[in-house]
Amino acid sequence: MNKERIKGIIIGFALCALLAATTTAVIAAVQSVTKEVTYGVGVTLHGSVIEFSEIDRPFMVDGRVFLPMRAVAELVGLPVDFDTENNMVILGDRDIATIGTVATVNGVEVDATDIGMWLQEAVFNVMLSGQQDDDAVREEAVRLAAIGIMFAEYAAAHDITLSDERIASTHQELAHMRANFGDMFDEIMRSSGFSNEEQLINAMLSFALAEEVVSRIMASDEKLDALGIEQPEEEEVFAAKHILISLDYENAEELAYELLERALAGEDFAALVAEYGQDPGMEQSPEGYTFTRGVMVMPFEQATVELEIGEISGVVYSQFGYHIILRTEPNMDDIMRPWGQESLSQILQSSIYQLFEEKVDDAKIIFLPALELVPVPN
Repeated sequence: MNKERIKGIIIGFALCALLAATTTAVIAAVQSVTKEVTYGVGVTLHGSVIEFSEIDRPFMVDGRVFLPMRAVAELVGLPVDFDTENNMVILGDRDIATIGTVATVNGVEVDATDIGMWLQEAVFNVMLSGQQDDDAVREEAVRLAAIGIMFAEYAAAHDITLSDERIASTHQELAHMRANFGDMFDEIMRSSGFSNEEQLINAMLSFALAEEVVSRIMASDEKLDALGIEQPEEEEVFAAKHILISLDYENAEELAYELLERALAGEDFAALVAEYGQDPGMEQSPEGYTFTRGVMVMPFEQATVELEIGEISGVVYSQFGYHIILRTEPNMDDIMRPWGQESLSQILQSSIYQLFEEKVDDAKIIFLPALELVPVPN
């Protein structure tokens, strides 16, 4: 056995002895400290005993009580988090602007500030689905934000951009908003999910781009066909004018039946509309409404469809009040007039937006851990 080997063995034994001694000392120290720790310390708040989870329970060392930060947060009703990057405990909601990327959609990063404005709508959508889960709200907010990404992708693929005039008008709109709301502007902006004006203007420009995409699609019959949006057939276009008596009107139902008798007796329907009607839309469209299914409230639509052209309905009740409806002869050319154009526009816009919502279902969405840090409104 050579000297080097002997030297190695001696060093090895020495290290083992040192390790054993150190371990013994550490164990002894731990045991010493452990003996001084008292678990099961109770806490009362205004006379009521507070229940803590196993990991959050208070403990006492050398007569001093320690309460974990999570337990403190629970006592005061605040969420608690730890910012590893800044080595800081965060009590209460984290500033959404500091959270960073919370998801990716088709490889596009989604920042927490991108979903802030969608959180209220996401809460509503999740409630409608019968859920009450914060994670579901956050994920729904990401999906709502993803619709804007779908519009942006379509715009990029079809060379659709906002004009300088549209960008300038959007900035002017923001300036008007600030002027109109005055000192309340910042509070309203934050309550809407925006931390600063830059986030707000970016969101406004995103909406403007989506509107431009919809406008371009609607202006092209070829693209409408490609999207599977069909122009309505003549038999699916209806026209009607009506006398509306608002529910706010005293003795509204009684007046409605009185006017029905007068209309059935042959009084000029347009004159009755002008004198008694309380629908401001009829002032803009004195010839009545030209519409397709799904545009008007259901009682109005059903009553109109059941009438023959030139026939007057009975008194029809809806959430807007009492209607007396006269069905008129539709003219397909009328669809292109201001009100008819708007009605058809609503249908087409709804179809286009629905198409982009469906694109989100096919998108590759990855939810990142930081999404859990986004505060969900009550």
